[in-house]
Amino acid sequence: MSASFLRFHNDAEILEAIETSRQTFKAGYTKSLKFRRHQLEQLWRLLDDNTDQICDAVYKDLHKNKMESILGELIPSKEEINDALEHLDEWAKDEHVKPSLPNRFGVTCLTRKEPKGTVLIIAPWNYPVFLTIGPMVGAIAAGCTAVIKPSEVAPNTAQILTDLLPRYLDSRAYIIINGAVHETTRLLEHKWDHIFYTGNGTVGKIIMKAAAQHLTSVTLELGGKSPVIVDENANMAVVANRIAFGKSFNAGQTCVGPDYLLLTAKAEEKLIPALKKAWTDMLGPDPQTSPDYARIINNRHFHRLTKVLDENKSGEIVIGGQTDEKDLYIAPTVIRNVDREDKLMEDEIFGPLLPLIRVADVDDAIE
Repeated sequence: MSASFLRFHNDAEILEAIETSRQTFKAGYTKSLKFRRHQLEQLWRLLDDNTDQICDAVYKDLHKNKMESILGELIPSKEEINDALEHLDEWAKDEHVKPSLPNRFGVTCLTRKEPKGTVLIIAPWNYPVFLTIGPMVGAIAAGCTAVIKPSEVAPNTAQILTDLLPRYLDSRAYIIINGAVHETTRLLEHKWDHIFYTGNGTVGKIIMKAAAQHLTSVTLELGGKSPVIVDENANMAVVANRIAFGKSFNAGQTCVGPDYLLLTAKAEEKLIPALKKAWTDMLGPDPQTSPDYARIINNRHFHRLTKVLDENKSGEIVIGGQTDEKDLYIAPTVIRNVDREDKLMEDEIFGPLLPLIRVADVDDAIE
């Protein structure tokens, strides 16, 4: 669905949101543990009361079936909330520390934990609920206020969060701003007490540079090329099931999913048929017709993936390879004999393409 229905906030609204968030923090509303606990409980209720609507929004953005959204979006979000509720008193309490020698007698020293202030949360599109809620949990538990920027690339999810958040949380303390590059740039021009960003390294550098102008601390969760080393003596059925699940979950659009495999020729010979069977068992003979297989988020990312697949010079497709632009569908695809200098190895793939790189042995793979 086009993002045109998602209303972007203008510069005046951005300034108002930042000022409201700052004044709310200065007034001390978010500091008490009672307030933090209530907001966390309300966030849990938001997810629990609106499971169907949230899953429907994620389906419209990424074609994730309901069970995948519950497993990948709602359950981990609730676990984050439950963990914060369980440990909130422990995290927030003063810690006694041993004073230095000159002050050791008759002196009590402690570390007191104070909220940082107003934080900015910039969320990604691949897990648009969990990776928005997760940083929010940290901000709420720490007693901070937050301005939240969901990804415009997942507009349906951004819209449902925009609609629901003010119904459950204190709208003076937690405010959503919608937009794209312009709006994010405007947000980054201002001083924050902390910035959370989840996404790619290129944008991460932009965030870091903007934060450095104000000496703002940052939490960056960035993607990368996550290798899997397969030993030829491993149980290939188990290995194949795990790799197939990790690579096809959310159509491979997961930063901690397997990006490529390092394996010996003997391991490759055993693994390829095991992967074929694993995907057939999971998704049927034609993954495009499976209700359990997600889609690429948009045309830009579809073309990015098909381009890198077309430009592959060294490898041979041995599983999958089918694409359908109208459906934003790319089959789980395995490419063997890929050279380390191939296009597939330049950047994080972030999709259902799986290069196989041969090594002499496991020690060679680790080196």
